[in-house]
Amino acid sequence: SVAARVIKLANSSFYLGSGRIDSLDRAIVTIGFRGIRQMVLSISVIDEFRGKGQVLDRVKLWRHSLFTATIGRALAATVDRETAEEVFVGCLLHDLGKAVLDDAFPEDYQDAILRAIECGRPITETELDTFGMTHAGVAKIVAAKWNFPPQIADPMALHHSPRGDLAVTRKETFLHISLCQAANVLSKCFGLGLGLADVVERVPDDVPLGVMVEVPSAIF
Repeated sequence: SVAARVIKLANSSFYLGSGRIDSLDRAIVTIGFRGIRQMVLSISVIDEFRGKGQVLDRVKLWRHSLFTATIGRALAATVDRETAEEVFVGCLLHDLGKAVLDDAFPEDYQDAILRAIECGRPITETELDTFGMTHAGVAKIVAAKWNFPPQIADPMALHHSPRGDLAVTRKETFLHISLCQAANVLSKCFGLGLGLADVVERVPDDVPLGVMVEVPSAIF
């Protein structure tokens, strides 16, 4: 249940204080209403797309997404703890467009994946060839349709953008996008990409590294 996941998350090392959380009321106080809202949003979206998948391995997809989200939250906590939960959700949903393409166009997406692997090209390039947009572009459409706030929508849409392009984005989401980019790169460096001809991009400048992260299972 959602309540059980909330309590489990409240007991993770990111939140745990002096005592164990054993009730929903205490968990809400610990995480905060803002954090609860972000978590419920995450659970709702993941439950919508957590099926077996047509072509894409959904276990690998959400494992990569969760690891990326955990790294992003740890990085955010060293810069501006107030943004940590927003960064977590934006990172968790950053590859949502891949699940959408996999559900809607499985044969075409399989072709894009195979060409990426066989030719050693980034999946974003073969997606663009096949669909005229990347999974990030698809995520942007989904985020707009579902009225996601910009702090979550922008990292979903721009996590593959070169750092120079970020200067034209909203000032209030610049940090969120940069941390999502960095977390995505670091996740691949740890070997937790999707194996889709993963290209390890450059980590954005001025992103705090050297943090210890714990991958929680509470979201699943």
